[in-house]
Amino acid sequence: VTLGYEILFTRLLLQGFLGTAYSFTIILAAFLGGLAIGAAVAPPSRSESTASLGAIISAGAALALAFAPLVATTPELVELLRGNDVRFWVRLAIYIALSIVLIGLPAVVWGMAFPMAAGRFVAKGRAGASLGGAYLVNTLGGVAGSLATGFWLLPALGVRGALVALALVQAGCGLWLMVRDRRGAW
Repeated sequence: VTLGYEILFTRLLLQGFLGTAYSFTIILAAFLGGLAIGAAVAPPSRSESTASLGAIISAGAALALAFAPLVATTPELVELLRGNDVRFWVRLAIYIALSIVLIGLPAVVWGMAFPMAAGRFVAKGRAGASLGGAYLVNTLGGVAGSLATGFWLLPALGVRGALVALALVQAGCGLWLMVRDRRGAW
């Protein structure tokens, strides 16, 4: 789901950005930087509870929906912040700041999910095999989410519909983990 968001947010932001290699570089750096910060600040998840992981996953969905309208108005935000200044570096600085806020901040929350899930796998024993399995599932999910978003959701539902679909999937996963935790079925 997270890489699906990256595809959608990139599509939205490129409409208002420079349309150059700078644009994609800034967007990708903000996204990966947010994931890295999220991984660094993720709370340890070695207990039997999966409720905190479910809450983080659900919060990520809520953030994606909350930030999407701002991402969609990026061209207007850039013009408002830039005013009459036509210098390239001013425009570039505005794009960097907007990318950090609109993509980087939600990505911090998204980045917290994997370390928390990996901690749960490792807590079950056999750390190497468990962590390898977590990476496998995460990587396959990233590939599937990217392909589904780019080739199916986006053409079929448009940007807004695809965003809502991804948020519903993510929120559903988070809620499922919280319900499962109450039953003690992790």
